[in-house]
Amino acid sequence: MKELSMNQDNKSTFFMAFKDSKVSWREFNKESLKIAKAEKKPLFIHLGYSTSHLSTDLQYRVFEDSEIASFLNENFISILIDKELSPHLDQYFQKMMILQFGENGWPANIFLTSELKPLFLGTYLPLEVDDKYPGFLNIIKNILQSSKEKNSKRDEDFELLIKKIKSPLLPNQEISFEGRFPSPNSIFDALTEYEDKENGGYGKGIKHTYLSFMEWAAEQIVEGVVEKEFSDYIIMTLEKILASPVYDHVGGGIHHFSFSSDWQKPNFEKHLNDQAMILKVLSKISVAYPSPLFLDAIIQTLEYLNNEMFDDERGFFTSQGSISEGIEGLYFCYTAEEFDEVFQDSEIDLENLKKWFMITEQGDTNYKLNTIKLDLNKIEEIITPENWEIVRNAKKLLFQKRFDRIPPKTNPQSIASSSFKLISALCDVIQYCKIGIIQKDATNLLNKALANVYQCFFSKSSQDDFHIHHSSLKNSSKKYLEDYVAFADAHSRLYEITANKKFKKNALKALDFIEENFLDNNKLLITSKGSDSAVVNFENLSSDLIKTSPISTYILFIRKWCFENSKYQEIFEGLFTQFAQCVLFNPLAHGEGLRSLIYPEEVYKKLVIPSSWKKNENFLKIIPYFSSRFLINYHDQDSWIFEGLQGVEKTGEGLEEFENFLFKKN
Repeated sequence: MKELSMNQDNKSTFFMAFKDSKVSWREFNKESLKIAKAEKKPLFIHLGYSTSHLSTDLQYRVFEDSEIASFLNENFISILIDKELSPHLDQYFQKMMILQFGENGWPANIFLTSELKPLFLGTYLPLEVDDKYPGFLNIIKNILQSSKEKNSKRDEDFELLIKKIKSPLLPNQEISFEGRFPSPNSIFDALTEYEDKENGGYGKGIKHTYLSFMEWAAEQIVEGVVEKEFSDYIIMTLEKILASPVYDHVGGGIHHFSFSSDWQKPNFEKHLNDQAMILKVLSKISVAYPSPLFLDAIIQTLEYLNNEMFDDERGFFTSQGSISEGIEGLYFCYTAEEFDEVFQDSEIDLENLKKWFMITEQGDTNYKLNTIKLDLNKIEEIITPENWEIVRNAKKLLFQKRFDRIPPKTNPQSIASSSFKLISALCDVIQYCKIGIIQKDATNLLNKALANVYQCFFSKSSQDDFHIHHSSLKNSSKKYLEDYVAFADAHSRLYEITANKKFKKNALKALDFIEENFLDNNKLLITSKGSDSAVVNFENLSSDLIKTSPISTYILFIRKWCFENSKYQEIFEGLFTQFAQCVLFNPLAHGEGLRSLIYPEEVYKKLVIPSSWKKNENFLKIIPYFSSRFLINYHDQDSWIFEGLQGVEKTGEGLEEFENFLFKKN
């Protein structure tokens, strides 16, 4: 059997982790599928990413079990898929899991016939028998037996499944509403039944931060259109998250989610997309609520990205894992004894500090480890200027203690869409945060990113045909919608904060490229038209809203740029109806979709202003109030123009007259 090529220059860290596995792994390609058919063997697909602690657990506990490995090698064609490098395959199988299994996630363990018909779908499958599963070996034995049995219903169901996978995830019954799109308060009102009044957030059990929804909520709060009941709930939720161990109080950055509804049991993984989103949320909410809890989290997250998630040669890392020295969360937690040692030579009131950080002898996780969090019941005491400075210094000392530890592994490969999203987030910080040191730190990190982002995702040959490499590995010829949308958005935001016309040119070039290569009969494709896929089911698969979607960002983008070209309005109208239903079907998961649809056409505005204003302190004070419905354009004249989609509404000379017009208008 042909083995996987494990050349470090062109293979993912996820693949490299399995290079010495007892299981004979293959890539997902035509050759592997051909062998499966020839040998009449079912497929076992393990879909994950390198920093997933659950995938790592399967790798060492399950796949290294000699009996399991032998059974897989003899009876299955085993295939690895890195979700980061193959988003089209990831979306296909994740959607299959939603439709067949009712849930999805990573790692995904998928068993198919050689014709790709599903036999069994699961996420984490344990080695031993538990309350849900009979153990991995029993599972694969049962699946093998099932694969040998003729099943006409399975064939019929498969045809229906393919149709569903290729169709949008729409509600069973159309969601009705008044007007073009529901108001912000009506959306908040519809979600009240899912609110967790005690802990904040939405839902029970595993708790997700829903950061794209929080960004939309923050924008609406700053706009002043959200009822107090709803805005108070959003602020409370953000405070709960940032006081909890889901936020890394010592090193900065936000963890992936919480296993508990009270935010106290984090999944300690950190993902670049999450860091971009928390920066966007906090920079915008700080316009209305400049809490030290919010502002310090921005500062620390910028430091974390600069110190632990960026390399001058490779750019931004995709993710950081949760396991160090074989223990989940060890790098981020402290025993009471370790906590005491950190402050033994300091003048800090240790007993007070332990109360604020909720440190106990028994700890709150395994091995008597304490997660680091703040007691919100004492928050008024904690955030006084004197005490907050004590907390800041304590965090610095705790951070120094981390240098003695082995950090979790990072995924050092850079992904284009994630990197450009982070650039957009840094632009948000620069525009919306009013604190000079924060703007300076964000600007420095942005300049470092721009110094290498093009060499990471472009090559000399690829610049001619505008080929954005999906990964810094540059090992795929595929063009992905998410990369071009993120590129366009980042360059639009760069233009708005710098007035550099080069960025505007790049943004519009990407828009034209998307229209030509990804737009197909009112559908946006995941990969460009004519992409070579392993099987027909993956060709021309439309982008879907099973995660924060490039469709949302694209629609938000073209609605602003309708001022430049009316064709974008026509594209939007073609996408609107189904897209609106998808977003309203699950608004919590599709905050970016809400951002793109919430505003009616008449409130979109274009500002044409002198480029010299970018250095004017008075202008910089008002720019945080220009939300995503404003398109900022620059020219070299002294005049300004305020324009709606129906035409010019006001023109004038000088910043003072512009300010008077804005304040009078609002």
